[in-house]
Order: sequence, then C-alpha cells, then structure tokens
Amino acid sequence: MKKTGKPLIGVLYTGRPLVLTQVEALFDSLLLVWYPGTMGGIGIANLLSGQASPTAKLAMTFPRSEGQIPLYSAQLPTGRPLTDSEHSDRFLSKYRDESNEPLFSFGTGLSYSSFTGEWLGSEVFSETIQLAYRVKNQSATAAETVIQLYLMQRPAAMVRPSRQLIASDLISFAPQEEKERRLSLPLSELVFYDNQGKKHITKGTYRFLMRIDQKETMLSVTI
Repeated sequence: MKKTGKPLIGVLYTGRPLVLTQVEALFDSLLLVWYPGTMGGIGIANLLSGQASPTAKLAMTFPRSEGQIPLYSAQLPTGRPLTDSEHSDRFLSKYRDESNEPLFSFGTGLSYSSFTGEWLGSEVFSETIQLAYRVKNQSATAAETVIQLYLMQRPAAMVRPSRQLIASDLISFAPQEEKERRLSLPLSELVFYDNQGKKHITKGTYRFLMRIDQKETMLSVTI
C-alpha cells in the first residue's frame, strides 16, 4: 500500500510504549488511541475525518530500540554529555549503531493546526512566580493545544532532572486567533528534596522552557 503513493494513517492500539521504528516508516502519520473503550470508534472516526483535531500529548517516551531503555523525560544530567564539541568522542555518551534520541519523546503530539508561542516576561513575588506568554493559532482551523512548561536549573545545589514538567495549559483557539496567558506558579514548585528527605528552594537562575507542538522557547528567571 505504501508503494501506491497514497497517504497512509496508522491507528495504533496499545497500552504501553512500543518500539515502532519500522512501523513508523510505513505510514505518513500515526494516531495513537491507546485502549479507547466502547465509544472509541466514534472518536477515531471524528479525528480521521477532520471533524475534530488531535490535542493530546504523549505521557510516555517511545524508544527507537530496546537498547535505549530506560529512556524518559526527567533524566538526570550526566558527566558524559550527549554532544560536546570540546571533548573527544570517547568521553561522550552515545551508541555506535543507534541515535540517542527517542522515536517519540514525552510530550510529543501533533495537530491539524500549527501554533507559535513567545514569552512576554515574568514577575517574582514572595510566594509565586508570574509567567506571561503569547500563543497564536497560525492555521485557518479552530483547534485546541496543550502548552507544556518545563523547569530546568543548572547549576543546582543537588543534581536535578534535565527538564521537569511543572505545568500545562489547555487553550482553545478560533482560526488565526492569538491569546495572551498568565500563569501563577507557586514557589513550592521549585522545591527539591535532599538525601535526608528535607525540602529546599535555592536562590539562583531558573530556566523555564515552553513547548508548543515540537517547538521550544526558553525564559530565564532569577529568584
């Protein structure tokens, strides 16, 4: 069927991440429906026919091959970086026969629309951080999208995940509509726990990463 040149969409039923490297190459797009239940057929038909637009994002990472496992979003940074031009190859973390990148990362999810976003700024208060951003629906199709906000802190008093999901924002758009949003984030979201189970918030620079579709933009905030 692939050789006919017709666009092919694969509908994937599964309850867990799978290695889909060979399967993905056979299709122009994949629709992951998990185990949708008795009304799943209607929902799938609405998505495939364009009556509804996909909105969901992956809650798990899908690897390219079994050899990459364990593979997840909130991994700790390593002393052997994935890429670093200042070091010779023997000090880098990589595979000889495979990419370091997953096939589909945590938070991946496409839509029939296209969105762009930009940071507008931030304000730090005694108990909260106010994050402001603007998002625009670039297409002529009404749709929803999920804005993902990740926290990054390097250097830190203790090793923290390379990126940590701290908030999400589901927004509905009319065609070509633009919206400005403000998110009030409690400072408690910046907490980390030491080896004794005690929680800490350290002063310093925190980086917030906004992910829309497959695009990412960074904002630095000093506490």
